[in-house]
Amino acid sequence: MVTRLNRVALDHSLNLLVAGIEKHLAGASLVVATTTYSSATLVTSFQSLTTAIQATATAKAAYQAAVKEEDALFTKIMPLVSGVRALVYQMYAGAIDTLADFGLTPHKKAVLTPEERAASIAKAKATRAARHTMGKNQKKAITGSVPTPASPVSPASSVSPVVSAGTNNAAKAS
Repeated sequence: MVTRLNRVALDHSLNLLVAGIEKHLAGASLVVATTTYSSATLVTSFQSLTTAIQATATAKAAYQAAVKEEDALFTKIMPLVSGVRALVYQMYAGAIDTLADFGLTPHKKAVLTPEERAASIAKAKATRAARHTMGKNQKKAITGSVPTPASPVSPASSVSPVVSAGTNNAAKAS
């Protein structure tokens, strides 16, 4: 299994390897896996890989910049697209051919079967009963009364003194 360095590390490593070959093995031949390579062939091969790595890094950066620009335009323009589509739907609601010229199809109304409609009504009634939901007139019909107290309560009698069950601090001080 061949492990791969990240591209930046590999590029740096290859540049150092090329510099070492040019400094110490210029004009020499090396045998690698039963094949003989001249130092010039090795340098050319390694430099072609570093060139490819650098080209890939440049292309990746350009791609990322293009994606960022596209996202910014998408965020800016999509509300406009949505608004224009809604306006076209309003302007040409019944004109199927005109909507088709804009690449739009007319909105379809949901058609429920009688069984689905009955189930929907029953579910709505059950939800309304469970949540105690009322209409405007039902809310108006609800009135409440404030009970009047049998005898007025004085403010002093409503507060009861708090007695602690602990030891008496004044007795300890003497």
